[in-house]
Formats: sequence, structure tokens, C-alpha cells
Amino acid sequence: MAANGTGGTAPQYSYAPPPAELPYYAGLFALADKSSSGQISGPAAVEFLSLSRLPVDLLKTIWAMADVPRTNTLDAGKFNVAVRLIQLFQNGKKPVDLQLNLGEGDACGRAPFFEGLSVQHVMSVGSGGGGGGAGRGERRPERGAA
Repeated sequence: MAANGTGGTAPQYSYAPPPAELPYYAGLFALADKSSSGQISGPAAVEFLSLSRLPVDLLKTIWAMADVPRTNTLDAGKFNVAVRLIQLFQNGKKPVDLQLNLGEGDACGRAPFFEGLSVQHVMSVGSGGGGGGAGRGERRPERGAA
């Protein structure tokens, strides 16, 4: 899983959120996937991932790292990679492997932050308790861990 099959140069990252974080990642994906197609297009991803308030050049790098093999869309797995990378950059951390793990004993810090989205709202969407884009921008974001 280290190469994408198009020359073997781009590493293919993966991230499987731990069970406690699954509703959060699922909720973020549901909010970003406005068409409920299971794929997030480039423009929709830019709109959503920009809520992280990371610099545009860094978001472009994150997109390139997540979109392997390159399809110009993000499915749930690729989206998880992008969100995990955002979380790591927001917390000043670097992964030690292609599964985006940290070194032993190194905690990641707070949950990935997206402006206008509270952890509680995202968790409720991810666990089936809310729908679509409801709540976006309606509450102040909370920066605590999920």
C-alpha cells in the first residue's frame, strides 16, 4: 500500500479512526458530502476543508496526499486521510507511518477544528442524530477533543 500504481512515487496514506472517533469522522463526511453521493468533488472539498483555517498551500498538499490514487474526488477513506492530516497539522504533529500514526506515547491533542462546526453537532450527524448541513455556522466551534 505504499505506492499508487502510477509509477510508484506517491505514497498511499490510510487512516482508520478509532471507534470513539468514528461518529465524528462520519459526521464530517456527511456534512461535506452535500450531494450524498459518497464522493466529494474538488470544489466541495475546498469549501469544506477551508473551514480548518489552514493555509491554502497546505490544503493543496493535504489534498495531494489524500487523493491517491488520483481521482480528483475524496471518498470516505480519502476524506479520513485529509481530516487526519488536518488534525496533525493543527496540533503540530507528524505521523510516523503511512497509517498516520504518531510515535508511541505521543498524543495528538484536540480534535480537528472546522470553523462553525461544534464537536457535538458533528458527532450527532455521524451517529445518525442530525441531518445534512444543519447547524453549520449556527454555533460557535468548540476546540475540545471529541
